Amino acid sequence: MNIAVLPRFTQGTFEGIWTGNRYTSPGNLTEICREFGVGLTLILTPYDFERVVSVCDGLFVPGSPMNIDPTYYGGEPFDPPNVFDEYAQDRLVIDAFVKADKPIFGLCGGHQTLNVFFGGSLKKVKELRGEREDTHAHTEERIDRFGNPVNYKTHPITVEKDSFVYDVFGATEVVVNTYHGWALDRVAPCFRVVAKSVDGIVEAIEHKEKKIFSTQWHPELANRMGDPVEMRFFENFFRCCADSSKTR
Repeated sequence: MNIAVLPRFTQGTFEGIWTGNRYTSPGNLTEICREFGVGLTLILTPYDFERVVSVCDGLFVPGSPMNIDPTYYGGEPFDPPNVFDEYAQDRLVIDAFVKADKPIFGLCGGHQTLNVFFGGSLKKVKELRGEREDTHAHTEERIDRFGNPVNYKTHPITVEKDSFVYDVFGATEVVVNTYHGWALDRVAPCFRVVAKSVDGIVEAIEHKEKKIFSTQWHPELANRMGDPVEMRFFENFFRCCADSSKTR
C-alpha cells in the first residue's frame, strides 16, 4: 500500500546550504507509515499528480504553519500575503484524489483545507469564541484523557456515535490535543460534523458520501506521545484505503 502526502513549506534564512526554503512531510506521518509497513509519497510538483494518483491508495492532507488566504472563501486577503500559497497546489491534488474516489484524511490545517475545498469557510478561534486576545489554543488544560499531566495543551470534545471518531475512542466524551488559531466557520454542506469542543469549535468532520475524514487536532502526535488509542485512526484509514483499492 502507498499513501500520498501533501508537502509543507518552511521558509529558511539562506545563510547556508541547508537553511534555504524547504518542502517537507511531517515526520510523525513518516514514522507511522513505517510502523504500519505503508509507503509514503510526497507530492512536490504539479507534474507528479497523475502518476501519484494512479499508484497511491489514499491521501494525507497535513497541518501547516501557513494559513489559507481568506480570499479562497470570500474573505479579505492577508496583508502581507503568505510567502508561498500552499493551498493553490493542495486543491489541485485534492481534486485529483476526489475524482479518483480515493480516501483522504485531513489533520489540523488539513481539516481546514478540506472544508474550504468543498465550499466551507474559516475564522480565527478568537472570533468564533468572541475573545479579544488571540490565542493559539482554546484551553489551557494539560491533562490527557487518562488524567495524566502532559506538556501540551488539551481540551475535551463531544463525539457523535456512528462516526470515524467514535470508532476509535468508543466514547462520546474524550480529551484531545489542541494546536490551532483558526477553525471551521461555515461547514461545507457535504460534511457531517462528528465532534465538537465544549465551546462549539468543529473538531471533526466526515464526508456524507465519500471516504473523506478530518480532525482539527493532531492524532499523528499519538505516535510520539506513546498513545496507542489514537493510532487506530491510521490503522482504520489504511484499512479503508485497502478496502477502497479492492473495490475499484
